[in-house]
Amino acid sequence: MDIKKLTIFINLAETRSFSKTAINMHVTQPTVTHTIKSIESEIGTQLFNTNKHYVTITENGKTFYHDIKPLINN
Repeated sequence: MDIKKLTIFINLAETRSFSKTAINMHVTQPTVTHTIKSIESEIGTQLFNTNKHYVTITENGKTFYHDIKPLINN
């Protein structure tokens, strides 16, 4: 898994918005969606619950966030 994917995940976890993450990361919203689905497939768990109005991070997503955030910051 590359750093750009992880950075997109971290930004989404913090903003809880696919569109804000797309703007922040200078990518399209479908790229954010594809990246998150790719990470979820790679690690074998759902990281976010989504619908038309909101994005929430799952418990597995919170654990993953807390595990990788320090690594990305270094």
